[in-house]
Amino acid sequence: CSEIPGQPAIPTKVSGTSSSVTISYAPTTLNNAVLMGYKVLYDDGLNGAFTEVSVTSTSQTEYTAAGLTAGLSYRFQVKIVSEVGESLVSPTLTVTAGADADPPTAPHYISSSGNNQLTVGWTFPGSDGGVPITAWNVYYAIGYAEADFPDVSLPSTTTAVGTLQVTVDCTNIGGNDRSLNFVYFRVAAVTGAGVGQYSPKSRMFCANKPDAPTVTDSFVGTTNSVTINFMEGALNSAELLAFKVYMNDGLGGALSYRGKVTDTSYRYYTATGLVTDRTYLVQVTVVTSAAESDRSTVMSVRACGAPSTPAAPA
Repeated sequence: CSEIPGQPAIPTKVSGTSSSVTISYAPTTLNNAVLMGYKVLYDDGLNGAFTEVSVTSTSQTEYTAAGLTAGLSYRFQVKIVSEVGESLVSPTLTVTAGADADPPTAPHYISSSGNNQLTVGWTFPGSDGGVPITAWNVYYAIGYAEADFPDVSLPSTTTAVGTLQVTVDCTNIGGNDRSLNFVYFRVAAVTGAGVGQYSPKSRMFCANKPDAPTVTDSFVGTTNSVTINFMEGALNSAELLAFKVYMNDGLGGALSYRGKVTDTSYRYYTATGLVTDRTYLVQVTVVTSAAESDRSTVMSVRACGAPSTPAAPA
């Protein structure tokens, strides 16, 4: 003679799609009786009557309810069945049917100020899994490893669904001052079905973007090339990574990206393939581990060779 099984704990959600939900459960005290199986109960997503499903395999501790409607909230309960009888029903788990939202894009730099504040943003080109996004969870950390980031249920901050950017105080990243240092970010969408997939991680240096460089008036030209010289300004403790050069077509068109100098010991750039006697407009930016600077002032350069050697005097 034995008592019925103890009441099971509330079931937990394992996963979901736009038309199904998988839950897990576990037996509790069996009071020396033999486990015979489980009963899973769930409603129609409209607070209607429960459907009861018998699970006779004692090793099956997950159940998938299929044929659901995305966006509806379903109630789940579980009973434990032994040779003596059924347990009391578990507490109710409410789950909104829907797949996990796709990951946002990796967070990107928008702006910075005070060498201790970063504004980062992201975009969302993917699917919400069939359930509208209600907010964004933003997670930041002092390292790249998974263990460095907060738990999925403990975001560093949350923004409204229409706000795809956040301003972060670098003086308090998990209790650490990361001013003039690297901070790591990732983002996830929040829906009624839960927290979606993480974005890729981003590493950003918490400092102001560098000052615009200075382009010197001196340059060297040939009939089809021109070499320009430049010098960086304040880097705000960030690492110098490169210089970017922007030029137009020599016919009054807009300036566009022309090339990059990644050897940071160089302070010059040679543009080749130019047309003789055209005047080109040039600007340069500095790229650091924090951001790309504003462009320098515009400089006019001309592709033309040195004058011909004069003939010997008569």
